[in-house]
Amino acid sequence: MKKSLFYGLLLLQLFVIQDLFGQEKNIRKTNQQWVQYYNTTQLNQKYTLLIDGGFRWKDALSQNSQYILRAALKRSIGTSSGIAAGLAYSGFYNNGLVNKTEIRPYQELNLISSFGKLALSHRYRVEERFFETIVTNDIPSINSFNFRFRYAINASIPLLKVSQKEPDRKVTLNIGDEVFLNAGGQIENRFFDQNRLLLGTSVPAGKDLTFTLTYNSQFGSTSLPYEYNHSNIIWLGVKHNLDLNKKS
Repeated sequence: MKKSLFYGLLLLQLFVIQDLFGQEKNIRKTNQQWVQYYNTTQLNQKYTLLIDGGFRWKDALSQNSQYILRAALKRSIGTSSGIAAGLAYSGFYNNGLVNKTEIRPYQELNLISSFGKLALSHRYRVEERFFETIVTNDIPSINSFNFRFRYAINASIPLLKVSQKEPDRKVTLNIGDEVFLNAGGQIENRFFDQNRLLLGTSVPAGKDLTFTLTYNSQFGSTSLPYEYNHSNIIWLGVKHNLDLNKKS
């Protein structure tokens, strides 16, 4: 069942990418810079609290683009899978001001497998996206809703050990891809939302702290048919792990 689901979504991912590159389209080039903090708190053997928040700029840090706050509760299923439910809140900027906000409940399934030293993870996420667009102070805001489906695959390859006493602390190479698809009556021509091709590295700075630096080649749709954005994104992440389940 797991293999069938994985191969089916992988084929869909490849089909969407191939279909996009086969179309005649106009592509606008942009650059973005992201920072994000991730906290993973192990509550007990079954449950984990996941919290993250980030800020995004564009055009070489000259313009604010977006902020996002997110929290979820994850339940482990065995040693290689888990399910989670969470809520995200996000704001989008235009000309220096927030002109749109989003409330986004979501649910996800995570699967992890390993092949020798290679660690492979899959994430399947469903999002319910509630938008409120702020027009002016005199005109009521505009509300909209759509579903979004995400599938991410990521491979982690260890490069070198940081500590001989703690062999699990390693610098890793991370390669991944994530496809986003929209659904709902208000999506118009935007069934395809975006695709992220990711290449980066993780560097542990301590037992519970890791820094990540990722290049994200993001290809996304716009409100106009055959008009797309391609963003070159530098993504700095800070991952902080806490374990409240440790025995003294």
